Amino acid sequence: MNRTATVRERLRRLHRTATVRERRSAVATSERLGCNGLPRIGHVKHALTLRFAASRTAAAIAIALHAASAFGHDLSVSRGTVTVADDRLAVTLEVPAEDLLHLDPAARRRSDACSAAWLNDARARYEPCVLKALAIHDTRGRRLTGRVVSSAVADALEERFEWNRLRRLRVRYTMEYAVESPRQFLTFRLCAAELPLRIQSQLVLDVRRAGDRSGREICLTSRGNAETLEFSPASSRDSAASQPAAAIAMLPAPQRFTTVFAIIDRTDEGLIVEVHVPLPLLETWRPVARADADFLEPAEQSAACAALTDFIKSALYVHVDDAVAATAAVSYAAFIPPQAARLDARAEPQRLSAWTARLAVVLRYTPSRSSRIVQLKWGLFNNAVITARALVRDADRAFEHEFSTYDPLLRLVRQSAKLSR
Repeated sequence: MNRTATVRERLRRLHRTATVRERRSAVATSERLGCNGLPRIGHVKHALTLRFAASRTAAAIAIALHAASAFGHDLSVSRGTVTVADDRLAVTLEVPAEDLLHLDPAARRRSDACSAAWLNDARARYEPCVLKALAIHDTRGRRLTGRVVSSAVADALEERFEWNRLRRLRVRYTMEYAVESPRQFLTFRLCAAELPLRIQSQLVLDVRRAGDRSGREICLTSRGNAETLEFSPASSRDSAASQPAAAIAMLPAPQRFTTVFAIIDRTDEGLIVEVHVPLPLLETWRPVARADADFLEPAEQSAACAALTDFIKSALYVHVDDAVAATAAVSYAAFIPPQAARLDARAEPQRLSAWTARLAVVLRYTPSRSSRIVQLKWGLFNNAVITARALVRDADRAFEHEFSTYDPLLRLVRQSAKLSR
């Protein structure tokens, strides 16, 4: 038996031999610890130094209440599978049964043992929480409507059992979401505010097409990250897979929506840099005002572009022949949809999903044709963005390049019609 278990057992014996008055004093002491019935093991050591208990026995019982009723974990991890069919999504989630205690923090104080009836009631009450917590958006940003098909405790239970057994039990929820066309992209988020949990949480999903043997694993956290997956036709996937990476001017999903990307072309007329910044990353620098958090309207896009373009322009530095700084001219800037590989100035503005929209800015640098060395210094970094990927093309050669805070430079040298880095 480990040290923590030994301490708990001794304190439980103290609790059983205490008087009613001492027990009431201990309960009051427990409530004043500031955890609202949600203590953790770490509070035991701290509580030993407290002097507000009426007696040693009451103080010991208060500690026992905290230790015995602790949830035993500081992180809730749920797992599930998502099967993508033509007209619906089938979702199965397995949630730690211990999470259900957050619906009724005082349950352990009312009874020494958990009952199957209490667990089944809590399971049913937790259904709307699970349904609201998993947000799934389609290509246009619309949130899919779902319903709980069924829920059940994964293991068979006797009528009464120890509370600690909840740590080993899982509750299974089966849900279904209707999918409207188009469903080329699906964005998954965990809305932690919809859960009663007072601890950090994670949701690990295995997302796959109906009939596929394997899928892609994504991890959603209570910090609010979003993961977007692409479900293009099989013919499109095969075509893209047959091309060399350097020939594809677009990152695959989900990197397309979580990575700053640039397409850099050096021509006889100068240097053209097209920068793509996903909106969620863009807002780690500057927020983009909009009426609905899930959508970006055309008017809102236009209002944001001017200031954001100047910001992007100021973060890139181009020098020619190691001396002269080249001035950038902005050719065009706009927000582009998830399926767009490049910015199309002729495209009509449209309402975009805030989770997949990307700001695209085209900058032109026009050094003289006799220039031999062009050096680009990338400065579009912050605490959330420490790298950027680029596709570089010069003459008949194309290659991939990664900028980072450690190596922010790209040096292009033309010598005898050859390119070196």
